[in-house]
Amino acid sequence: MKKVLGLVMLGGMLALGGCRVEVDLVLGGQGARGAGKVVVDPILLAYWKDLQVEEAPLFDLARLQSTAARYPGFRFVSLDPEGEGVLSFSFEVEEVRRFLASLGRDEVASAGTNRGLTIKADRDLFVWIFSLVLGDEETAERLLPPPALSPEDMRAYFHWVFEEYATPHEVNLMLDGAALVLRVSADAPVAAVKGGVREGQDAAVFTIPFFPLLAGEERDYEISWE
Repeated sequence: MKKVLGLVMLGGMLALGGCRVEVDLVLGGQGARGAGKVVVDPILLAYWKDLQVEEAPLFDLARLQSTAARYPGFRFVSLDPEGEGVLSFSFEVEEVRRFLASLGRDEVASAGTNRGLTIKADRDLFVWIFSLVLGDEETAERLLPPPALSPEDMRAYFHWVFEEYATPHEVNLMLDGAALVLRVSADAPVAAVKGGVREGQDAAVFTIPFFPLLAGEERDYEISWE
């Protein structure tokens, strides 16, 4: 029962935003690279520790290493070293490009000095992020609600999942913070950003809400630079 509870809690954290995934990509030159971290909400981390789920640790190192092995160039840098619910990782951008291409993503690379990248944010992208932590896509798919639910139905779904393990206040906190935060920087200043992305001198930062992804909504985020 504890293992099941632990899995549901971890699945809920990712889906509801009790944790956030932060990714930093550096593109545009040789050796393009990325780094990121999974940060668990402090309230949920404390709640998790109170459960004392020894059989289902927050981050299972063996499972994570097995998952990462399927994606060459993907490495876990540190695994919650201070017990603060932070998992750090790094990866080669070329591997991300290959993965996006395998899912039919539209990667833009025009001639000359103008280059760019288009990321299609949809349910498949969320499942991939989700499965990196849970360990396999089958588990990720099983814990996710059916696609094309309305936001109201989706909130009701997760309230139902958590009604045995968390107060409505905790659930609402997690619902409010559900997002993937992606920062894309380039060797040269960013020339143009589309899709509601915040513009900057040397980087583009944008937030992809998890709920629209889970509901099946798609959106393109285009970043280009000179």
